[in-house]
Amino acid sequence: MDTCTAILIAEGADIPHGPNEGQPYSEETVIEAWQFLIDTGLAFKLQGYFGRTASQLIDSGVCEPPDPDRPALKAIADVYGRGE
Repeated sequence: MDTCTAILIAEGADIPHGPNEGQPYSEETVIEAWQFLIDTGLAFKLQGYFGRTASQLIDSGVCEPPDPDRPALKAIADVYGRGE
């Protein structure tokens, strides 16, 4: 998942094209998008809604706290030279 797609999904956008155009994303995809935003730290750098929602998802057990070993964070660390 990429950043723009994750943000659009988290904002509640529908599927933009293809056979499911105009349909909402699945719950699994929405959770994956939120987890991506949490893992990358973007959920806490965007508008307050994102940070508050991410915190609620973590507190309720729907999403997990950021983990530096998850692929999204490892990829970002590699790009910015912070990987091992």
